[in-house]
Amino acid sequence: MIGRALALPALFLLGLVGLGMAITSPYATVVHMPGLSHADLEHGRAIVRQLGLRHLHEGEVRQVRLSASDIGLGLNALVGHLSEGSARAAIDDDRLILRASWRLPRLERYLNIELALIQSGDTLVPDELRLGRIPLPARLTARLASRLLTGSEYGAQLEAAQDMLRRAELRGGHVHLTFVWHGEAMSRIVRQPGVDADALDAYRAALGAARGRDFAHHVGIAFALARTRSAHADAMAENRAALTALAERALGGRLLGARGLVEAPRRGRLRLGGRADFAQHFALSAYIAATGGTRLSEVTGEYKELRDAREGSGFSFNDVAANRAGIRLGEFCTHTAAGARACQVRLAGTRDSALFFPLVDDLPEFLPDAEFKRRFGGPDAPAYQYMVREIDRRITDLPLYREAGRWR
Repeated sequence: MIGRALALPALFLLGLVGLGMAITSPYATVVHMPGLSHADLEHGRAIVRQLGLRHLHEGEVRQVRLSASDIGLGLNALVGHLSEGSARAAIDDDRLILRASWRLPRLERYLNIELALIQSGDTLVPDELRLGRIPLPARLTARLASRLLTGSEYGAQLEAAQDMLRRAELRGGHVHLTFVWHGEAMSRIVRQPGVDADALDAYRAALGAARGRDFAHHVGIAFALARTRSAHADAMAENRAALTALAERALGGRLLGARGLVEAPRRGRLRLGGRADFAQHFALSAYIAATGGTRLSEVTGEYKELRDAREGSGFSFNDVAANRAGIRLGEFCTHTAAGARACQVRLAGTRDSALFFPLVDDLPEFLPDAEFKRRFGGPDAPAYQYMVREIDRRITDLPLYREAGRWR
């Protein structure tokens, strides 16, 4: 009797171990994929121009053609944002194949997933799904996953995307999407999980009532409110809302409006280091780092300066410094609870930009492309990397980060 009683739990345990071995693997089917590049941003900029996303009106219909690499880039960014993993996409005849691999925490094993989609009417539907070596009923599993996502923090984004999408067609080695523009729905799609809408409204109201053009003063107001609200809320979430509202304030409006993407005005209202462009660079980089990731913020800022060297006012290392200082603040204020509290304690009520913004007046700026390449080569060249290290040293020496250990 005792033997039988022990046998059932043992068999159950062995079954779980066997299942775990079957759905995981010691290797990843998708190795680490390269992150967002300058070429990717240039391609995305071309798509925005082609679609006219800055001039859309409510109810207008647009079509976009996406390659497997376009889809893979977005999927890889999403997977990397959710967890430590990589993903890619492929189009094979009449199927769109999505593959992703996640490294399991504290285990030297990977969870590999492969999903194949086929055309069905006006949309693409799951045809095959494998979790490791185990095949799953694709459509049933997809319905269950959709229900789970609907109830998650991504539910509003999923619902808004479905509201705008009219057709998804697989032909000619590309996915062709037809969508109807709804400004409110797009606002929900781009809203970052972790930024509470009600909290964001509170910061918008506080900053909207602030007087003056000093960005540091607005930082003091935002983080004073964050410190007060964090007494009964998540400090990191409050800081994300504060940084979102600060970015909107520096850019002169919501990041996305009912008529499409909002372009920052040439002359913003707030000033950091005496300049509106510093406030915009800093605030937008802090927002992206806090809500979308450090790498995205870094490559976006670097890409803009390289494009300015070719087409605009020239390459400016002081703009790079503003970007990197914003990234550091966005990281520090939202990565850990201790860092979030340290930011609130030190920045609440401040009017002193020297706490979080380095000296930049002596850095080279307005360099035409030819001069920039002659003096600094490019992002991978030693002279350029020396300048970046010097900028990072100045940021690390700022009082906010030197004193952070006292608040842990």
